[in-house]
Amino acid sequence: MRHAHADYSKPAEWNTKGWGYDLAPLSKKGIEESKAVVNLVRVINPDYIICSPATRALETATHIIRELGTRFSIEFDLHEWVPNHSFEWRGIEDVEKLERDFNSKNGVHTVGAPECWESYKFMKDRMDRTLRKYQNYPKVLVVCHSLLMKSIYGNDSIDHTDIVEYQL
Repeated sequence: MRHAHADYSKPAEWNTKGWGYDLAPLSKKGIEESKAVVNLVRVINPDYIICSPATRALETATHIIRELGTRFSIEFDLHEWVPNHSFEWRGIEDVEKLERDFNSKNGVHTVGAPECWESYKFMKDRMDRTLRKYQNYPKVLVVCHSLLMKSIYGNDSIDHTDIVEYQL
């Protein structure tokens, strides 16, 4: 499941860089989205919920956990895509520029090129490695990010709070 909408105004106001943007809380719309998806998740009835350490994912998962009382863990490797391994990006403009380069190369590093971003293969590997730890649970809800989800599902559009089934 992709997290609900975030409000990036605080990190921008604080002039954060790199993963400082992951401190962004849910927006008012995101809070409503995360509350609305609870009934759908109730029908799925997950045995376990695992979540990215990003605030927007944690807040999304918290609304669900509060209602369902499901077991819960935070998994570092479910973090957002890394647009620059130096962690020196500033603001959404930098990330969008790096994402355009990523998309123009379909998330695949060019041999001999100096791409600084995380590839789809690397994201898929860390996602699979994390999910294998929970393979003994019949249903696990993963709350994470669109590019991480796309590393497994392809380039389909994944909207906020979309839930997509995946089998290991």
